Amino acid sequence: MSNHRKYKKSLSATNPKIIRVAKNMSKYFTSRHIKHVVIGGLAVAAHGYERATKDVDFLISNESQETIAGDPLGGEVWGKTILMNRVHVDLLFPKPHEVFLEAAFQHAKIINDMPTVDIEVLIYLKLSASRAKDQADIIELLKRGRIHIKNVVTYLKKHAPEYVDDFQQLVHQAQHEPD
Repeated sequence: MSNHRKYKKSLSATNPKIIRVAKNMSKYFTSRHIKHVVIGGLAVAAHGYERATKDVDFLISNESQETIAGDPLGGEVWGKTILMNRVHVDLLFPKPHEVFLEAAFQHAKIINDMPTVDIEVLIYLKLSASRAKDQADIIELLKRGRIHIKNVVTYLKKHAPEYVDDFQQLVHQAQHEPD
């Protein structure tokens, strides 16, 4: 991952224990050549909207799925949760229709010593989760000017056109919602 840009950001709103667990897991994955990126609340904070989070989320490459999840015995595994120092660590794998997510590992930025998903991929993941808190994260990132709307729309049109309207609605909401 030597070609990644390095950034230092403060994650003061996030529990230091969670950051420590995330960094330790990332070091573990890196030492075993497991392609991974930080997603979820830590990625949201790294991209400019700091909020508290209770867990650590990683996207793991499909080629590392068996190493991480164990032999699925012909079944399908989309994620795995482990407990490390009493912190839940969620490991998610791209689904078959999400082949485009494999590029996330090549384009990750190193933020706080961890490969972190690009904003376009983060927005896709937040939209695909269909949860209110994920929509709130997108709105807050938009309000802070952390999202290049045109880049996200282009990404979504290419990889997940079904989310373009949802994203545009959140853009509209962020533009008309008071701070």
